[in-house]
Amino acid sequence: MKQNLLFVALLCPFLLNAQTESVDPYEQLTEENPAADSSRFHLGFHLGYTSTYFFDQQQPSTPVSRPGSGIKLGLHSYYEMTEYLAISPKVELTMNSGHLKYSDGEGIARTSPAMSSSLQFMGHLMVKLPIGKYQPFLNIGPNFRLPVKQENLTEGNYGFQSDVALDVGIGFERAFKPFRILPEIRYSYGFKNVNLNPYMGNLYLHQLSLIIAFTD
Repeated sequence: MKQNLLFVALLCPFLLNAQTESVDPYEQLTEENPAADSSRFHLGFHLGYTSTYFFDQQQPSTPVSRPGSGIKLGLHSYYEMTEYLAISPKVELTMNSGHLKYSDGEGIARTSPAMSSSLQFMGHLMVKLPIGKYQPFLNIGPNFRLPVKQENLTEGNYGFQSDVALDVGIGFERAFKPFRILPEIRYSYGFKNVNLNPYMGNLYLHQLSLIIAFTD
């Protein structure tokens, strides 16, 4: 009996060592990643500042309006498929203070809001580089933009139509014990004509944004 107990006592350290080595790296809490846990899905919110630019078909390299400033508020999530790749769906409300100037059929100068608010639905691929406490990442993927407040428009405001854009963003992830913070700089390149004003040509919407996300 004593020999069996001695054998078990000698075997325990090896069993504990094997158990530690088999733990998923997502479950290990370390000083480098104090917020690490067993969940690969992270949910939170983001907010940010954005500049909106409109380009026309004849002068694709020159904006036709002054940049309009605005804010972004949204739901932020991502699912870590591997240590290096994640899928990051997002939805956000973007509000923009920019205006467009044009001349109507009678030659009268007018201004109208430049897509003052829109809902944006994104499906980004997140490429991560898990090194150190500040883990850089690249976000790239489609963005479907849907204008809101299109009913009961004021005179001279013809509204806008939906848009499809490509988003490219760079940032880093910093994990703390209760949450994660993900600052990002993102450029959104619009591919569709969004203009419904008959006195203006085709307009393409681009946005440059600084965004900070907070997730669990």
